Amino acid sequence: MDGAGYHVLLLLAVLQGVFEWLPVSSSGLETAVAIMMGYRLSTAYSLALSLHLASALAAAIIFHEKIRSLLHGIFYRRDEESTAYVVAVAVSFIIGGPIVVLLTRVSENIDAALGLLAIGVLLLVTASINYLRGRVEGMSSLGFKHYVAAGVAQGIAALPGLSRSGLVLGTMAFMRVVPEKAYEASMVLGVPVLAAAGLYGLYMSWGLVSAPVYAALFLVAFILNLLIGYLMLRFIRRINVGAFTLFVAALIIFSSLLSLIG
Repeated sequence: MDGAGYHVLLLLAVLQGVFEWLPVSSSGLETAVAIMMGYRLSTAYSLALSLHLASALAAAIIFHEKIRSLLHGIFYRRDEESTAYVVAVAVSFIIGGPIVVLLTRVSENIDAALGLLAIGVLLLVTASINYLRGRVEGMSSLGFKHYVAAGVAQGIAALPGLSRSGLVLGTMAFMRVVPEKAYEASMVLGVPVLAAAGLYGLYMSWGLVSAPVYAALFLVAFILNLLIGYLMLRFIRRINVGAFTLFVAALIIFSSLLSLIG
């Protein structure tokens, strides 16, 4: 394991637990923090991905009834919503899968400062989406087009710095879907994608962290994911972290420019 040590890994787990369901890029924040604390870009990105397993499990627990209904629809009813869910997940994998694989492969040859700069710029995009999203009063049910659009947004959000939940919520807002339903879609669509990203990140970072240490990090991220997930259900209409995302983006860009100049 390279870098600054176990306290950095604990910080990454906390960031994953707190920010996955907020419209802020958890993987972008984790990768940026790890780089600034001494990790290589490739290592930082793989470790950030691995912690997404905790988010997948938390989402599956919070929305277990909705997921069970969708699975029943897929295998028995074959209704429109369940079909749309499968298509949306497939679209997410088709778009996001190659992005994740490519990033993990080429990040070995990318300067850490340039990686930080790219994450900062993408966080600016996330902040803009948060500001534009605003308050929505509209549809409380999702159709085929909503799921597919969310799947596209989720796939693009594989880029660290773009918030998965932020892009999905923003896409739903532009399509006039109420926040509660948009948040539910973000969570249930995230389960298979986060699980796959987590397993791939775990594979790519295998040997960097021992099994007991990863188990502890997983537990921290999982507990925080559950807490934030349930809080989001209650306060989704009041949450807009655009200013915070903008501040973090500016800080990361400033740090990367200092590194490049130095």
